[in-house]
Amino acid sequence: MTSPQRLLALLFLTAVLTTSCERLEQPLAFDPAVMQGTLSNGIKYYVRENDKPDGRLELRLVVRAGSVLEDDDQQGLAHFLEHMAFNGTEHYDKQELIDYLEGIGMRFGPDLNAYTSFDETVYKLQIPTEEPDAMDAAFTILRDWAVGLRNESAEMDKERGVVIEEWRGRRGAGQRIWDEHYKVLYHDSRYASRMPIGKKEVLDSFAHDRLRDFYKKWYQPQLMAIIAVGDADATTIEQQIRKHFGGIPATPAAADRPDFKVPRHASTLISIVTDEEATSSFVGVYYKRDVQHTRTVADYRDRLIETLFTHMLSGRLDEKREQADAPFLNGYAYTGRYIKATEFFGLGAEVNDNGWLRGMKAVLAEGERARRYGFTPGELERTKAVLLSGVERAYNERDTTDSKSYASSYRSNFTRNTISTGVETKLELYRKLLPEIELIDIMALAETFITDTNRVVLLHGPRKEGVTIPSEAALHSVFSEIAQLALEPYVDDVDDEPLVPDLPPPGKIAGTEEIEDLDVTILTLSNGSRILLKPTIFKQDEIVFHAYSPGGHSLATDADFIAAASADTVMDIGGWGSYSTTQLGKRLAGKTVSVSPYIDELSEGLRGSCRPVDLEVMMQLIHLKFTAPRMDKDAYEAYLTRLRTDLGNRLARPEAVYQDAVQVTMSQGHKRRKPWTPETLEAMDLQRSQELFKERFSGTGDFSFVFVGNFDVAQLQSLALKYIGSLPGRPKEQWRDLGIRPPTGIVKQTVQKGVDPKSKVTIIYTGELPEWSYQQRYWIYAMTSVLRIKLREEMREEIGGTYGVGVSAAIEHYPTRRYAIHIAFGCAPDQVDTLIDVAHREIGNIQNGTIDDSYLTKVKQTQLREREVGLERNSFWLHIMHYYDWHNEGIRTVNDFENYVSALTADDVRKSARQCFRTSNVATLILRPEAE
Repeated sequence: MTSPQRLLALLFLTAVLTTSCERLEQPLAFDPAVMQGTLSNGIKYYVRENDKPDGRLELRLVVRAGSVLEDDDQQGLAHFLEHMAFNGTEHYDKQELIDYLEGIGMRFGPDLNAYTSFDETVYKLQIPTEEPDAMDAAFTILRDWAVGLRNESAEMDKERGVVIEEWRGRRGAGQRIWDEHYKVLYHDSRYASRMPIGKKEVLDSFAHDRLRDFYKKWYQPQLMAIIAVGDADATTIEQQIRKHFGGIPATPAAADRPDFKVPRHASTLISIVTDEEATSSFVGVYYKRDVQHTRTVADYRDRLIETLFTHMLSGRLDEKREQADAPFLNGYAYTGRYIKATEFFGLGAEVNDNGWLRGMKAVLAEGERARRYGFTPGELERTKAVLLSGVERAYNERDTTDSKSYASSYRSNFTRNTISTGVETKLELYRKLLPEIELIDIMALAETFITDTNRVVLLHGPRKEGVTIPSEAALHSVFSEIAQLALEPYVDDVDDEPLVPDLPPPGKIAGTEEIEDLDVTILTLSNGSRILLKPTIFKQDEIVFHAYSPGGHSLATDADFIAAASADTVMDIGGWGSYSTTQLGKRLAGKTVSVSPYIDELSEGLRGSCRPVDLEVMMQLIHLKFTAPRMDKDAYEAYLTRLRTDLGNRLARPEAVYQDAVQVTMSQGHKRRKPWTPETLEAMDLQRSQELFKERFSGTGDFSFVFVGNFDVAQLQSLALKYIGSLPGRPKEQWRDLGIRPPTGIVKQTVQKGVDPKSKVTIIYTGELPEWSYQQRYWIYAMTSVLRIKLREEMREEIGGTYGVGVSAAIEHYPTRRYAIHIAFGCAPDQVDTLIDVAHREIGNIQNGTIDDSYLTKVKQTQLREREVGLERNSFWLHIMHYYDWHNEGIRTVNDFENYVSALTADDVRKSARQCFRTSNVATLILRPEAE
């Protein structure tokens, strides 16, 4: 190369590097689709038009005030204040707010709720935009939450019981363990002593003015944001925000909102916690660091490097756990940010009893291996493909993304200063930055992630005979051992054989049926398979499917039951065809596709999904499930170890003992309903499981395949003929009635287990259905909805005896027509009998009393609103098409729903209650603590 050529090359390289550096220093712009602003009083707002779901508006009031701001005598009051938002405001008396929203079809919980964390409180509301006056009412409600809470003393006292029941419901080994861990993880910071749920002694006795003080001091306009995303004109929404919030005065002499720090520390801090009710053993190493804000393209690149690092290291840990005699049950590599003040990189392991040191060494060794030798080119390219595929899917679905997703992103921007660039910019950044990231960039990151300072070790496990907890000295010594450990570079085992090497001739179409009003096509193939197709554009980048056939493990003998019931899992962990599970994951890197087999009691089948671009790969995987189940003895032994550990510890958890009692009681102790124990695993048999799996998936002659999503019917039909039509047929099978029936008469059982002062109650009414019909089912579901509302009003709102009550109906067609109505709630032990009496009293009121029209309105409106949203979701259509087909009902029945809703009367609800609750078959099961 001549001197002028060298000079030109140098000038070119300098220009490229200068351009690259300039580009990296560019600030990231916020999503241009969002209308942002700040009112003169300091309230910030985010507004975005989005029509998924159609006719809905997601609203958020975000307040940067959480438990970390509480004084000692206010612990739990930030969360308590959130409850008071539903107990009387400037414009709504108690219950009026919920009554109004339920009256327009919004459910308390899914559509109307709130949460409190260390750093913020967020109020959530969804409304129907086509409902007259709903938008104005909704912004009135948000405004009341911000500055118009009544916080009346009488209502506080009534709400104490509800909040304490929420506190009670959270008690258990997990809560006790993390209460202790947080003290060390957030050592010397205010976060260490400010759990959002608070302290019971404070909740029991706080002075009313202390809650009012918190509201007055911290609910300041400059600490608030309004987020509105949905199917409404952005200008109209902004006008509503200005109308309702613009007149709120700025807080005079407002208290500064402090940002509490988590101090750094040179030494390694250790938290060791055991609990007699703990069901798992875990050890994790947390490397704390300052929050890494993402403001420039360079910052974004750094975050991408971190994501690549954790993905690749997680992949290695997943691979290691599938080895025989694996050193841990599950290994984890992750970055996290539990609070605003700090974030961390973590390496963790779920281990066998007494396996803490071995598991800790194993995950740290993999981190050290990555630090010393980095990753392989294949790992990096596969992980880049995975990340890019995910962003491409988000981009393709940008017009069908749920409003809740956007609302969550803007909430995070306000509370944690994260950036929301918009998916268009995100895809552009991924496409430009990912190809430039090299292995040396990843390797450099490990040096900053894995350090000797700001390090915390968290260890917990069961307190029981035979378990010896490591000492702090032993944990410290692991770090010294890792530094001296002889390690070899990772070897990347990759298989690039075709997924389906040999494919039989395709099948043919034997029959076609069109259901034009639903845009459904039903094909019958020459091997007997049925293919049900519904093309949609609800999500641009999604196809979902469900295949099913009658039979299930009911056809297995009692001797083969355990092998049959576990066959789907042990085959799936073994891989398919020539691929192990790990190799298959590598082979499919960058493809968004999943196909999972299942074997239930009465049926077997497959479930899965894919992007349209990966449709043929999904069809190949479907073919493999029928033709090439694979045994992997190492993965099987690793799975048995995990299962044995889980089963060995699960009965330490009171709720597990209780649920086992419910299951055994309601099946009358049938041998196929007995809870699994470590001894059950002796009946597992890998070879027999494979044989039984092949029997269940020997052919597709009695299988139906439902596909819903964004596909071309002609293309899917062609692929179905190729990959499903080429499979062998088989005679139609039928499941076997095993004779499992619920108990008759009055059954009462009490389980005494647990150290916490809490109880659970389950009341189950069972009986036979006189007929299998849409009408019967609808009346039962409507009746249980009415009962659910009434029990919530009485048990929670009036008595304050429970945090929540569940009422559900299970209606069976096979093997016999039956129903079961479940009523379940948690409470204090001394409230059990009172709340059971309330449940029976309200049942009697529905059977014999007057049902106010407001309850029917709430139920009907909720059903119609949920149906509106469901009709635009692929998952809804997949469920409906399978359900009606499985029960031999015409798919067109879906069109009848609104007729049933409009025709519902109070008398229908009464009749259904009399039919379901007149039964003499009632089981009442109660969990009480051991100390009672």
